[in-house]
Amino acid sequence: MRLKVADMRHGPVVVEFDEKTYVRTVAKEMLIEVLLSTGVVLNYKLKSGFKTDFASVPNWAKRYIDNDDPMIVIPSIVHDINYYTHFLGFLDSNKLFGQMMVLEGMRERKASVIEWAVGLGVARRRYKSYKGEAEGRGLFLGEHVECWFG
Repeated sequence: MRLKVADMRHGPVVVEFDEKTYVRTVAKEMLIEVLLSTGVVLNYKLKSGFKTDFASVPNWAKRYIDNDDPMIVIPSIVHDINYYTHFLGFLDSNKLFGQMMVLEGMRERKASVIEWAVGLGVARRRYKSYKGEAEGRGLFLGEHVECWFG
């Protein structure tokens, strides 16, 4: 699938942050809608209790990439859901992540670097086992998320 994001809609992100584990827990249900240029809408519904670490940033890149930057939060949540559920494939998940950051106001060059670094942080071979790894770390919890095409 060749993805091209045209627009997206979402409400505010309300999370509780655990400083020991860096895990964020969604405190209020929210819906994220991503409109593609083809007219297809990707829908992501997060229920209270959904857990995420936002972007899986490699340690060497953390001094350049702030997980809590408002321009990366929503794209990171969608990226994590795609990796966890395999709603989209590896390359499409990464491409969507980069395009969403640009829509949130990030410069294209910076978004491309972050997309590359995060894709490298969770390499393709780990993509296949990401669900088990995430659950082992107490993240995501499938009953707290729904995805569908609209």
